[in-house]
Amino acid sequence: MNTPLLALALVSAALLAAPRLVPAPPAPAAKSTAAQAPVFPAASPPAKVEQRVGLTDIVVNYSRPSMKGRKIFGGLEPYGAVWRTGANGATTIQFSTDVKFGDTEVPAGTYSLFSIPGEKEWTVVLNEAANQWGAYAHDPEKDIARVPVKPLALGTPVETFAIGFSDLKLAGANFYFEWERVRVQVPIETDVATTLVPQIEAAMAGSGPKPYFQAAMFYLESGLDLKQALTWIDLALAEEPEAMWIVYRRGLILEKLGDKAGAAEAARKPIAMAEKAAGGIKDSTCAWATASCSACAERARSRVHVPRPVGSLGRPVARARVVAPPPRIARRMRVVAASCGSRPRNPRDPTGLGTRS
Repeated sequence: MNTPLLALALVSAALLAAPRLVPAPPAPAAKSTAAQAPVFPAASPPAKVEQRVGLTDIVVNYSRPSMKGRKIFGGLEPYGAVWRTGANGATTIQFSTDVKFGDTEVPAGTYSLFSIPGEKEWTVVLNEAANQWGAYAHDPEKDIARVPVKPLALGTPVETFAIGFSDLKLAGANFYFEWERVRVQVPIETDVATTLVPQIEAAMAGSGPKPYFQAAMFYLESGLDLKQALTWIDLALAEEPEAMWIVYRRGLILEKLGDKAGAAEAARKPIAMAEKAAGGIKDSTCAWATASCSACAERARSRVHVPRPVGSLGRPVARARVVAPPPRIARRMRVVAASCGSRPRNPRDPTGLGTRS
């Protein structure tokens, strides 16, 4: 028998017969006896406000302290001292494009927002150093905007400091903050036309769909070339001749151009178009036109309250006296009423609306 082969067979048999060594399982990890650290609510929690104004994105990061029974301005925050305009780290405001902050041109970027309270005038400050804790390291040399503002007195106290935007327009808004009984606001303006007009012109010169209606409305609302706006809205109307909303807005352009007769005809035409339409289009159009005129009249009329005897709850009861709206609004209401087959209910109240306290 071949000795090497016999030796190999004996070794293999021995290995198969030997017990297999299984590694021992790892020892269980010792359980930690340390408790997880508690997380407490912040006294002045962080907040973030994002707002698009025109084509500019604005982001504000700040913290919101509360009054908690304290006197704030002239007390906790003394008059004449720089305030972080919030709590904790200095409030920051970021603009994605150049803006006009108050009367100051401000480049795109992120800035610290400070303010200097005053009894009759505040100063709102933008500072180039964006990462600061409070106002302790405020460097006036890095201020890029200092806007004087007359504070507005609020009738109802604001418990928790708040920042926001109001009065949004096509290319502007009011940036404001309020606390206690004080509101401070700064107008912000953006340059939409410089960006959008070249894009409109390129779209009109290109081979794709033409934004005739949107471009006409932008030119109208931005006070740009009204004759060009009229040309574009005529082209939009040629594409959609039954679009009543385009006819109506064509009238707005004619009114701005001084064509009163054309504007009046454009105001009447949508109702005449609805007369010929099927279904409930006429009713909805008349309701829309009536509501539009009623809103105008409601804004224009004055409210005169005539006191009556004290009511059962011990409170004086007010009675509303109807005051006729201006002749221009009344004439518009008569046109709508005639076109929609209705008549005003009161000759001194063409809208059919009474005012009440």
